[in-house]
Amino acid sequence: MDRAQKIWSLGKAKPLEPPKPRGRFVQLSPSKENLRVLLQPTAKERLLPLLKASPSQEHLAAKLSEQFRGDGEKLSWQEVASILSHHGLLAAFEEQERHALRKALLKHRCSLDRLSKAWNSSPDMLKKHIAKLGLKDDFAQLRKHFATQILDSRNINQQLRVLAQPGYVRDLGIQSSLPKQVSLRLKSLIDKLPPELDTPEKQLEELVQNHRLDKNLLLKLVLPLKLFEPPLTP
Repeated sequence: MDRAQKIWSLGKAKPLEPPKPRGRFVQLSPSKENLRVLLQPTAKERLLPLLKASPSQEHLAAKLSEQFRGDGEKLSWQEVASILSHHGLLAAFEEQERHALRKALLKHRCSLDRLSKAWNSSPDMLKKHIAKLGLKDDFAQLRKHFATQILDSRNINQQLRVLAQPGYVRDLGIQSSLPKQVSLRLKSLIDKLPPELDTPEKQLEELVQNHRLDKNLLLKLVLPLKLFEPPLTP
């Protein structure tokens, strides 16, 4: 028996003990309704506003969990999907979610770390969700677009800022090419410095002044980029 069929046999609502008083002026929340009430034909009208305001499965499941109870403390997506399917709303919600996810990937420039925080999910779950919604090709094209923008940028500070976000560098698939490119650019600038600047400290200070580089970022990335041999002591 699949998960969807299990929902229809939830049985009697589990008895809930009345909440214990927590103070004279505390207003207690009413008990949650059993999820089975959403199988009623009239429940569709209750669902529509929640669906419209929910960009993701996680958001919708969390909102419904505030009002309804199922097998566990929180509703699973399988339980929610069963209700939506019962009312013929599942396909429409998936299309809405697909559109919202495309928009979010664009807004966060394919950073799964930032997007997972915004969607209350995890990068791994987002990857699975992207595949499930048929957005793998869209994600690949957007990744390539943003990766190319960063690799082609003439702004070294922008590249340094990206390098300081290793998760994002991995998301874009440039964990090899970007460090190599930035290292070569910086070494080329160092080679053009006057010979009297004969220490790494002096050379870095000159780069910061002449090219308006972010000193903190530069110092943080000196060792990973292998700018000096022997390595500069932090």
